Amino acid sequence: MPAPVLFLHSSDEAFGSDRVMLALVDLALSQGRRVRVLLPDDSPPGWLTGQLQARGVQPRRAVLAPVRRRYLRPRALLPFAWSLLRAGAAIRAGAGQCPNAIIHVGSSSLVAAAALGRQRRRVVWHVQELQVSPRPLAWLLRVIPVVSAGHVVAISDYTAGELERSRLGRARVHRVYNGLPPPAATVTAARAPGAVRCAYVGRLQWRKGYDLFVEAAATVAARFSDTAFLVAGAPPPGEEWRAEALARRVAELGLSHRVEMLGMCHDVPALLQAVDIVVLPSRWPESFGLVMLEAMRAGCAVIATDHGAAPEIVRTGVSGLLVPPGDAEALAGAMAELVARPDTRQRLAREGQRRAGEAFSEDAFRSGVAAVWELASP
Repeated sequence: MPAPVLFLHSSDEAFGSDRVMLALVDLALSQGRRVRVLLPDDSPPGWLTGQLQARGVQPRRAVLAPVRRRYLRPRALLPFAWSLLRAGAAIRAGAGQCPNAIIHVGSSSLVAAAALGRQRRRVVWHVQELQVSPRPLAWLLRVIPVVSAGHVVAISDYTAGELERSRLGRARVHRVYNGLPPPAATVTAARAPGAVRCAYVGRLQWRKGYDLFVEAAATVAARFSDTAFLVAGAPPPGEEWRAEALARRVAELGLSHRVEMLGMCHDVPALLQAVDIVVLPSRWPESFGLVMLEAMRAGCAVIATDHGAAPEIVRTGVSGLLVPPGDAEALAGAMAELVARPDTRQRLAREGQRRAGEAFSEDAFRSGVAAVWELASP
């Protein structure tokens, strides 16, 4: 009988890390493992809970105290420190109820998992994001997984390199790329005739560069009157002002009739089938970029920023385009090139689709994680 798996996850949404967590649960279930999932109690049940319940897994909510920006404000620090102590106790209790389980920590933000201490040999810490600023916090969130777990899964060579730079870790770091299953139906790179549609898909966070997309859209819209733009994403809780400010900026640029703001998108694959170009203008380096991979698999032409893991996924000029981070002018130039040249756009989309299927398959992802679980089994 394979060892059960206790999953600790930091959110209950439909973003990349949540979809990866669901894929991990599916892997464990397919192997006949018993599964338990702990989710944080600081947010209401969401998309991930619904997906887990549909699979017969009832997640439990507990004080997990994930590191979130709203907890790092001066007035929130003392309550957050108390939550961390409670979270450590809750995680130890959860692990105690599953004495022979592999403990799979789904985010570096779950620093309270360091309280597992001597149980570290069966802890697999899955690092799906890297903090960049402030630097002390960024350093801490890199160090804690590699000193507190027996094994660390890094989702790109870039992420693995950043973790290994600390030189403090005892954990073995394994690079396992995220992967996607084959599409349910044949997907063609050529879209329906008509207006070219460019989309930003992701959280409305400064580090993601959603505002750069809108600034670049203004330049492209002035040249191509039939190009449409979509913004699919919502701000983090407590930062709802970002959506309001973005809507005001869209109006100031005279783009209210050209830019459609969709809010949170729960069906990313369906959205990607309806657009031609997906733009990922992150200011901070991405640890991987699951939306980038999903867009390539869906037959979209991809434009991303040239840092982090993006060059591992996109070969510029071959399977997409890379532009300097924070450069709205360069971003606009790349978008305009793909709008003006449908042959180039479709060539990049076809090659991106091929690369996504060959280099980032679901089978490779599942076998990579399964190998790490075997090493961590009691």
